[in-house]
Parts: sequence; structure tokens; C-alpha cells
Amino acid sequence: MSDSETPERALHDLFVTFFDAEGLRRWTRLTFEDARIVHELPGSMASLDELSSRLVRLLKMHGLVDRRLFDGLREEFPVRTKDIERVRLLWPDAGTPPPLLPPLVPDDTHEPPPGAAPPFWRAVLSAFVAFGALVMAWLSQLRSLLLKAIKPLVEDERAAFRRRLQERRRSQDDPLRGWLEAVAVLDAFLPQQLRPVGATESGDVPLAALASRVTEQPDGRWVLQERWREPVLARLLKEGRFAEAQRANDDQRGPIARYMGDLAAGREPDFTSLDLEGLTDLSEALRWLGPGSNISNEWVARLTAFVERRRTIEPLRRLTGAAPVDRSAPTPAFAVCSPPWACTSCEPCRSPPRAASCAAVAPSTSSPTTSSACSSSPTARPPTRSR
Repeated sequence: MSDSETPERALHDLFVTFFDAEGLRRWTRLTFEDARIVHELPGSMASLDELSSRLVRLLKMHGLVDRRLFDGLREEFPVRTKDIERVRLLWPDAGTPPPLLPPLVPDDTHEPPPGAAPPFWRAVLSAFVAFGALVMAWLSQLRSLLLKAIKPLVEDERAAFRRRLQERRRSQDDPLRGWLEAVAVLDAFLPQQLRPVGATESGDVPLAALASRVTEQPDGRWVLQERWREPVLARLLKEGRFAEAQRANDDQRGPIARYMGDLAAGREPDFTSLDLEGLTDLSEALRWLGPGSNISNEWVARLTAFVERRRTIEPLRRLTGAAPVDRSAPTPAFAVCSPPWACTSCEPCRSPPRAASCAAVAPSTSSPTTSSACSSSPTARPPTRSR
């Protein structure tokens, strides 16, 4: 050690050599019971050199540079005992034992101070404090469990509220709101004749902005895309303004739009007399409205079954060129003689198909004669054409 080295500097260098910043803080907390030293140390952003200098000043100020300090260093770093002893010799008071602290709990043999509670009531008070601490711990644990269970529900509700608020702001700030409401209740429309719902800006600028949200058909009509139609229809049905939106362009309503108007009003159209094209339009209107229509599930099930049955028999009807036969109606009877070859005078027996069949099955010994037995008998019917 040089002549200019002070005891404070030597102890500072010893701390810097043995510890890093976090290790020095931990060793200080474990070695010294005086909490004031730990609280007066600089923050976690301080360097090791600044922390060591502050610790040396605090130890000297509180008179803690004693045997306990150097004994703790020797226990932590036994191989550096020589360096620790060299620094200890620089502190004259380091060889004396540290002062004894007064006991935290008074000895039972001592007399209680004047005014102190008797031992029984002290025990009751301690038990009450312990019970209060137990209750507080239980309540804290219960609060944690409740927060853990309620937190997902609260977060979902907040997310749903934020989505609804954003949708409302977008719908109110959207300059095309009136135009979207007008075209959402129509199937196909002419853009030049379109009128928006409510007091909305008119002209070619809104139509040009609306062009990115529609699909143009070969005949020049526009159809709103599904992803734009669904939220607008849901909002109109919820607010009860579906009929108002349709009245804005009543002259452009197609079959699907008329069916949507009936379904939105709760009217169930009679679909039994519709052809396949009409049934398809009715099904499309029901699909566009979704769950917002006031239609019973029973009617929807009957419509679905009827459409599936009609789609099955429609190719057969087009192939044969005739309407489907109603199998529930009775088959008309024909006037046929019994046996057919016994008569040649009545009209059914003299018809070419019947005459040919009679000649094929008539016995050779029998001579065709006019029989009075010709009567209207439903026992035989002309063959039906196979489909």
C-alpha cells in the first residue's frame, strides 16, 4: 500500500475487487441488520465505484467498520484473508467486537413496564392480530381468484364495445352511408337512376366511390358485394328502416328485393306455385337477410325441402317437355272388350294398336264376330309410355 492510500480508499478498493454492484448490495443486506444502510444506498443505476464509495461513507458514519465487517468478508472470501487483514489493520477500531443490540423481545423474567397489559390480554391481542392477518390473506387470495375469473369476461366485453363503437363511428362518418343503404335492399340496379337514402350528397363522385364495392353485370346493372351488403342490412333491420330504404328506389326493385321486403315485414310468401327461378330468388332473399328476418323456422324448413325437390325433378320435366305427373290422382279407365279379340265393332277394339295386339293373341279357331259383350270394362288399359 502506498503512503498516500487512506483507510477509506483501501476498503473501497477491497469492495470493488471482491464484488459487482448487485453482489455488494446483497452482501450488505445479509451482513448488516441496520436497514438504514440499505435504504441509503444509491439506486440500481449507480456504478460499482459510486456504490462502494457510498457504502464506505455510510459504514464509517454509523460506526460499523468493525470486527463484524471483516469477519463477514473473511467468511465470504477465505482465500483472500491476507488482503482483508491488511485493510483491517488500517482501521483502529476494527479489532473491537461490535456493540450488542438490545433484544427485540423483552425477557419474561423482567418486570413489565408500568401500564402494560397483562400476559393474558397480550396473548388475546396477538391472537386477534394473527386472525386479522389470516383473514386479510384469505380475502387477498379470493380477490385474485375473482379477478382471474372475471378478467376474460371483462376484456371480451370491452373488445365488443370497442368494435361496436368503431363500427358506429365508421357508419356515421362514411359519406357513402346513404348510398350503401339504398343499394343493400336492391338486387340489381341502374347506377344512373339510383337515389340515396336520406339527405346525402348526390352526383357522380359518390357513384365513383361506390364502384369499388359493387359488381357490374353484362347488362350494365350493378350488384352490391356480399361483404358490404351484410352489415348494412343488419343495421337497417335492427333500426327498423328497411322499408324506408326500399321506398327510396321503389321503381328499381327486382324479384329478390320484393321478396326481401315481404320477409323483412314478416310476411311468408306462398312458394308452392313458383317455378325454379322464383324459388331461387326467394332463397337468395332469405339468405341475404340472414337471422334478421321475422320468419318462422318451420316455414324456412318447408321452403328448403320444396326447393330441393323441385331442383331434382326440374331436369326430368325439361327432358320430357311435359309437366310432372301427379301420382296421387286416379288413372282414368278405358272401355275395352273382354276378351279384346271377341269384338271388332267398338272403337277401342278397332284402333290400330289394339287391333294389332288382338290379332297377335287371338286363337286361330276363333272367328272374329261382333259381340254384344262389348262393354266398358276397366280390366285392361292401354300401355303407358315409359319415361
